[in-house]
Amino acid sequence: MSKYEQEIINRIKDQMKMKGFTQDKLANSLGTKQYNVSRMLDGKPFPSLDQLELIAAVLDCSLQYLLGLREETYTELSPEAARIAHAYVNSEDVIKVLVKRVLNID
Repeated sequence: MSKYEQEIINRIKDQMKMKGFTQDKLANSLGTKQYNVSRMLDGKPFPSLDQLELIAAVLDCSLQYLLGLREETYTELSPEAARIAHAYVNSEDVIKVLVKRVLNID
């Protein structure tokens, strides 16, 4: 695992601790098993960008924070916008394509 990837994992662990999340609680929130969260926190495999977006939403922090692009942990999304983002991240690719077309995003 690269130093950058380790920093992202450390930020996830820090957020988990701050928010009172165990591996099991995070796994339940992500719709997976504790074993998968444990492996992810060891970088095996390293989470995808979609997974990092979902983790940020669950831990109520910004993706930019997890990626080390800002030091503040807050999200700039309202609760409704966060729910919409969460639904988008969890949607199938065909839905994502349709949403991008409706919003005129490439």
